Amino acid sequence: MVARGTFATFKSRSRSIGIAEMYSVEYLPRLNQLSIEIVGNKLDAVTGIKVEEGKDISISIKSLDDPVKVRCPIVITTATPTSIKLQGTKLLICLKVDPQAAWQITSQAAGEESGPDKWSCGWLNKRTSKTGSKNEFQFTCSKCQSPLVDSLRHVFKDMPGDYWYELMDFWHCHKPDNNQPTDKDYGILTPKDDKTIVIGSFYLLETVNSSLQLIKENGVALYACKTCRQPIGDEFQSVIRLFKWKLNLVYIKDNQRLVSTYDPLLYAVNLFNTKMQSSAVRKFAIKVNQETLCCWIINTDIDVTIEGRILPKCLKIWWYSVAQGDKIDSSYEQTEILYQEVVDILLETLLNNTINSIVGISTINYQVSYIPSLLFK
Repeated sequence: MVARGTFATFKSRSRSIGIAEMYSVEYLPRLNQLSIEIVGNKLDAVTGIKVEEGKDISISIKSLDDPVKVRCPIVITTATPTSIKLQGTKLLICLKVDPQAAWQITSQAAGEESGPDKWSCGWLNKRTSKTGSKNEFQFTCSKCQSPLVDSLRHVFKDMPGDYWYELMDFWHCHKPDNNQPTDKDYGILTPKDDKTIVIGSFYLLETVNSSLQLIKENGVALYACKTCRQPIGDEFQSVIRLFKWKLNLVYIKDNQRLVSTYDPLLYAVNLFNTKMQSSAVRKFAIKVNQETLCCWIINTDIDVTIEGRILPKCLKIWWYSVAQGDKIDSSYEQTEILYQEVVDILLETLLNNTINSIVGISTINYQVSYIPSLLFK
């Protein structure tokens, strides 16, 4: 089998968990099917399955006095078993279900929903209050909360589309007759003046900011908060690029002061989704410390429960790791993630959401994990 990196064996750590906690439930919307996997030492024949209050499934097992309860990632009204298998210490159950609704989130969580468009102009217009014709909010330093951007002093514009800025290197313009590349410089989209801020997928672009200090280290130009010296962004195409995960968004809604944060995991989710949509790439090789993480995205928009935690709209990922320099399949696209915060949270999420399944294909054993594309923070 393919050699595994040190972080790939994290599931072997000892822990004491009751049988009802060691489970995963995956909802396949196109099939209206729930796939349940329970791991335990006292599993036996299933004697009954019952839906409770639309969100829990009670599973009676012959060898256990009390039923095992698992939480559904969606609300269901009925569940009919189509397959029940016992494989050693693992119980696999497939249910045909009648879904009542997708997983219901609280109104407060809905206000903090983090998807691909978080902090876009549309997102801000919908959630922040207005003063006159302008929406009122501030972007502050995530470390010391010093104000960095005041909405009343700026005009905000969205990029034309998700990852438009990042994908420009892949665009090609051709002459109409001979189909050869032109040498015309079409320029880039940057703020037209110091009052304009352009909002991208994971950044804000502006031309000047008196609350930031330019610091040059090893030939790299960084912008840091003047108050606490935390790096907030960098110099990119002669403008200031602020990373969203280094900022807090502060705004008033219904007379309450709210603080919104940006999870750097959204950078990885957006990167994967953009690659899939633009070039149909689903296999990624990512450098993580001294190893290479090989991720194969098997499915998208999967609702899943892992040991009681509901994860909505996930990327389902088969993955394994090898030492850097070891040979990997050429079908994996070498993908560089430049930001350590993104690498760290991607790895942490992948490990935390890995279930007990192993998928063997040829000489590779894949572990199975899920990365949510909707975050509530």
